[in-house]
Parts: sequence; structure tokens; C-alpha cells
Amino acid sequence: MNQNYCFETSYQIQEKEIDNVYKHAHHVFIVELLERCRLDFLRAIELPSEMLIAQDYYLVLTRIEISFLRELRAGMVLITCHNPRIKDKQIILEQKISNLRRKSAVEAKVELVFIRGSTRRATHPPKDFVKGFCSAIIKA
Repeated sequence: MNQNYCFETSYQIQEKEIDNVYKHAHHVFIVELLERCRLDFLRAIELPSEMLIAQDYYLVLTRIEISFLRELRAGMVLITCHNPRIKDKQIILEQKISNLRRKSAVEAKVELVFIRGSTRRATHPPKDFVKGFCSAIIKA
């Protein structure tokens, strides 16, 4: 596992989530899995998106680069967040979806920014977020 690993969750892909034509998970579903993992990561560092929104901070996806390496079929997968970093106003996080043998099926680089609801402009991450995010980096 990457030395900057900070969060892992698992998900059981159901048969009903498999595309009937291609017989594997559709790319849109895969993007949703990555999003679920990021939301779980925020909850794990005690910064759920609901709390951030209540403070008028909205964490917005600005860029995602995804490599689809293997098909995802029904069964258990592991989804990770790793190599988290903050660069000015930008939050950068890498993610991976693997099978139970830890063979990578999907790798993604995700860039996010905080938007203040009141100004509708990008802003530096709130101090509570930086503190929680940095503690996740230190634990890695």
C-alpha cells in the first residue's frame, strides 16, 4: 500500500449494478463509488460534508483523471484515498479501486476546491478541514 495511504473502505457491487450490455460496472457508477469513498473519508476525519455546508463551505470537484485498468464485476472491491495534499486553494487526492487481491481496476487523481456559498468563489480550505486533513496525512 502507498506510504501516504489515509483511508480505505469496501463496497459489494451487486448484480443489479452491472451494465446489461457490457457485463461490467458502467464508468458513471465507478465515478459514484469514488465519490462515496471521498464522502466516507470526510466522515472518518470528522468533517462530514453536511457540517461543512452548514458553515457555508462547499467542496467542489474541479478535475478528475481516471484510468480504467480492469473491468469491475459483481463482488467486493476496496476503494482507497491516498497521497492527500493541499496546494494553495486546491485539495488533491488520489484514489484507487481494487479487487480483494489488491489488483488495481481503477486509479484516479482528484482535484477539489472549497467554494463559499455566500460569495460563490473559491476560497482557502477552512482551518478545521486543514487540521483534520493534515491529521489524516500524518496517520498515513
